[in-house]
Amino acid sequence: LSKVMPDPAQMAQLKLASQQKDPPLRDVEQALAPFAQLGRLQERLKALTLAANLVPSEQSFLAQLKKVSAACQEICDSHILKNVLATVLVMYNYVNFGQVNRTDARAFDIANLLQLSEFRSDKGGPFPRFSALHYVATRLLDETPQSARSLQEELSQVQGAAGVCLCSVEVYIKELRTDIKGLLEEQRANAKVYGGEEKPPT
Repeated sequence: LSKVMPDPAQMAQLKLASQQKDPPLRDVEQALAPFAQLGRLQERLKALTLAANLVPSEQSFLAQLKKVSAACQEICDSHILKNVLATVLVMYNYVNFGQVNRTDARAFDIANLLQLSEFRSDKGGPFPRFSALHYVATRLLDETPQSARSLQEELSQVQGAAGVCLCSVEVYIKELRTDIKGLLEEQRANAKVYGGEEKPPT
């Protein structure tokens, strides 16, 4: 509505014409006449748009954050995932430092989990192109044949949470704070227009 509404100069002319009543206003002009009586129309429309979108946006982002929260809780509670990390930790320390002593174990970057399939053995594996991911899967299946299914069940919320862009949530919150600050400043600077008392500058 704010995009198709006449600019302030045109609304001022319409306000004047509606008061003179001669010549009579056309239908579209009569429909717009009440808006012409309002001061700072564009700012009012911006506030109404913000208010109308606030609750739906809040509900949408809260639902997304609940997905992330549920996925984080699953990751913390997953027994199979802990076994995966323990297996990778042993393999990482053996390959890079030649030792598997728990007291001397060195941590690995969690992002390296995404590269397990790229680390392959040219020989010595049970089949060609045997990778670190194959090794981890084999170890887990040896310990618990249902590990793959159990891991999927334990992390059932993770796939949905992976589609949530927290950067978008952060940007929305920053924009909302900026809009609210702008509305408060608009209200203070034009208090009389909105039916309040204009406060002297401090």
